[in-house]
Amino acid sequence: MSNKINYYTERLSNIKSRGLFKNPEKIYQNKELDFDFLKSRLSNSGNSIIHKKENNLNSLKNSYIIKNPYILIDKKEKQCENIAREIKYKSETLIKDKEIQLNKIKESYSIKNPYNLIDKKEKQCENIALEIKYKSETLIKDKEIQLNKIKESYSIKNPNHIINLKSQKFIENFNKLEILNPLSTLKRGYTLVKVDGHYISKSKNLKKGDKIEVEFSDGTINTEVLNKHKNQID
Repeated sequence: MSNKINYYTERLSNIKSRGLFKNPEKIYQNKELDFDFLKSRLSNSGNSIIHKKENNLNSLKNSYIIKNPYILIDKKEKQCENIAREIKYKSETLIKDKEIQLNKIKESYSIKNPYNLIDKKEKQCENIALEIKYKSETLIKDKEIQLNKIKESYSIKNPNHIINLKSQKFIENFNKLEILNPLSTLKRGYTLVKVDGHYISKSKNLKKGDKIEVEFSDGTINTEVLNKHKNQID
């Protein structure tokens, strides 16, 4: 309890020692000076704004447009008259151009002589029809000539000869494939050697102790490499 009393006593002493309690009159005088200064600034700023607005108002009152409003109206009327004259001139020019175009169409040969135009188109159609007929007849003749050549060709008249040539060619190709067939090689006494499913073509790819599979024409055997002998021809 005594600690709290000492704490609040110390705080009260600190507050009393501040300038607000020692010189309240001086603080009031400072605030009064600040208020007077702010009041003076506001007054000067307001007077400046009022003076500026009065000058703007006087300038507007003395302007040429305010003193002579009818001159502005006359100016606008002249502008409207000029626009109206321009619109009238352009519309009349456009109408004249369209009338000239219409008269040209009315005076054109096609309008005055429609039957001549129809005759011209009929002749064009007849020419196109004749051209189509000529080209189609020419195409038919060409195809007939080609067909006759095919009918008279040696292959059509002698189909067995063509079949024999194709058969002979087939047999030749079959014999070539038969020579390349590994089974034919096995039948001639040769064998195929595999290690782990891979074919081996040279002994240097094998080593002592390898398990190998030897394939004959009639079956396979599994064996092991015991020794290696280098071919003297190599």
